[in-house]
Amino acid sequence: MIKKINNKFENWYSNFFKDTKNIKNLLFYLGLICTLIIFTTGSSQIIQLDSVLIMNIQILTQVFLILKIILTKEKLSNYLFFTLIIVLTYICDSNMGNHFELTPVILLIIASRQVESSKIIDFVLCFNILLIGYHVAVYILDYVFNCGFFDLSYQTSFYRGEKIRHAFYFYHPNTFSNYLFWTYLMYVYLNFNNKKKTLLIVFIGIILAILTYIFPNSRNASLFYLISLILYALFKNKKFTSSKKICSLLSFSFVICFFVSFYLLIFMDSNTAVGNFINKFNLFLNNRLLVGYRYLTVYGISLLGNLFTPENNLLAVGYSRVILDNWYYYLIIRVGVIMNLFYLYSFSKTLTKSLQKKDYSKVFAIVIFLLYNCIESIGINPQISFPFFFLGMFL
Repeated sequence: MIKKINNKFENWYSNFFKDTKNIKNLLFYLGLICTLIIFTTGSSQIIQLDSVLIMNIQILTQVFLILKIILTKEKLSNYLFFTLIIVLTYICDSNMGNHFELTPVILLIIASRQVESSKIIDFVLCFNILLIGYHVAVYILDYVFNCGFFDLSYQTSFYRGEKIRHAFYFYHPNTFSNYLFWTYLMYVYLNFNNKKKTLLIVFIGIILAILTYIFPNSRNASLFYLISLILYALFKNKKFTSSKKICSLLSFSFVICFFVSFYLLIFMDSNTAVGNFINKFNLFLNNRLLVGYRYLTVYGISLLGNLFTPENNLLAVGYSRVILDNWYYYLIIRVGVIMNLFYLYSFSKTLTKSLQKKDYSKVFAIVIFLLYNCIESIGINPQISFPFFFLGMFL
């Protein structure tokens, strides 16, 4: 087992240095590494950097990725389109108060063109394995053996009723569960067509589903291990993937998830049978629909997004602390209508082209991503939402 892990990391290092001999790829990976560092500090309690250093890393990220985009041979029309998207994203981030969450993501999507997506994902997979392993090891040493490496002012243990939920020094148990699930899904994607790994993929998925339910007690993540295994089996079935009706539905996955999410909100206040059903469904989802309805009521919808400060503004208008756990609600409020059209175009085109090429591993990963974001909001974190790296191929 140790020998296999060692060989895995040796291959990772050799592939990385082989790829980075090309200056364009080197710039992309430098930008990717900077982005991973930024998002790690936003998710971890024990890996924190000075705010000035973070700002400098953000600047370096944008410099590396923009240089990569400029050096890549493209048509003039492509450069104009990319420039427009980057400018619109920058405006959306400015509306957020210069937090610049979206700009690195859009730059990564565009800069990932002409870089092999499987190698990018393999790189992120190895980074995440080290990250999760470090957090789990330190937490076990502190929690079980009482070593006390970190004396944190932030909450280290969370509770649901009397049940303790372990966050393993991530900011929240659900944050840890998201990292674990999407790292597992990277492994599934990279080995999707490897028949020898099928049983191992199923076995690991079941074990992780059980562990996720026991320790961080993240019910949605536990459920999605099972959903991903069912979809994995379906996408491996030729009858399923050869159906034209199913392929048509799959190509409109983003549209379906987006409009179903908002269709449910329309009837939140109605006293009809549909409204009663939706309210019961909302309770099943821990008030996720109600939270989305509140956010839309407070912030509304605009062309280029709103000044979006979660929790604080809602508290100011009399709501209790809430988290927006639907990416589609987050998108329409945070980035506005115009950038939503970009995501709609990008995902729909990527799904259509992947289906035409019979690249079902990409379709599988994107569909899971879109479904998962109906009950969570992980869409702006490239450290775990790896299907973003497919979008650059078809822009």
